[in-house]
Amino acid sequence: MWPNFAGRPIRIYHAASDTVVDLIEMWHFSSMGRRKLMQLGVGIALLAAFPFVAPVALTKPDRATRTLLAQGYTDVRTTGYAYFDCGKGDLFATAFEATSPSGQRVEGAVCSGLLKGNTVRLD
Repeated sequence: MWPNFAGRPIRIYHAASDTVVDLIEMWHFSSMGRRKLMQLGVGIALLAAFPFVAPVALTKPDRATRTLLAQGYTDVRTTGYAYFDCGKGDLFATAFEATSPSGQRVEGAVCSGLLKGNTVRLD
């Protein structure tokens, strides 16, 4: 038996396939337990799903429409999630197109958080 980099011995078998399997298992899984591998897999899956889930989960179209109408905007149409329009403390970001109180057509985002009000940001 020879020690490997993780400090555990590598068993040398007569069958070459057994040795290869042992080496691969010890190299990949010696420092990570099954639970950590599951957590890593779930984390990667959540990151991969974010672009598809964010447009639905992190928008508040009704709240954005009410805010814009209260500020004098008309012909309001929400267009989904505003990816890079809001600040660090903003959890919800709803993109919109509307007619401003001055009569010009504008685009922007209504940003809001859990414990704060709404902010209208124009592009």
